[in-house]
Amino acid sequence: MADAIERRVSRLNLDSQGEFVAILNAITMQLEAPTPDPAVVRLLADAIRALAPARRLHEQDRQRLGDALDRLIEHVEASRALRRER
Repeated sequence: MADAIERRVSRLNLDSQGEFVAILNAITMQLEAPTPDPAVVRLLADAIRALAPARRLHEQDRQRLGDALDRLIEHVEASRALRRER
């Protein structure tokens, strides 16, 4: 899911793309951890949300990016809940 978000950012063709990719790399590392922490993923997603207007992303692009981040967070939270049930 993080790869899909990175592809979305790449398609925006931003001068500041590297800043977004750096945060996405941190998200990917968290997702690859044995027990990803939803709170950490949420904080990193918030960093992307804060960076988006600072780098003047169009509102529509920010909304799409935010929706993708929300889906990612939901996925991580659901995965954690499943691990707890086992």
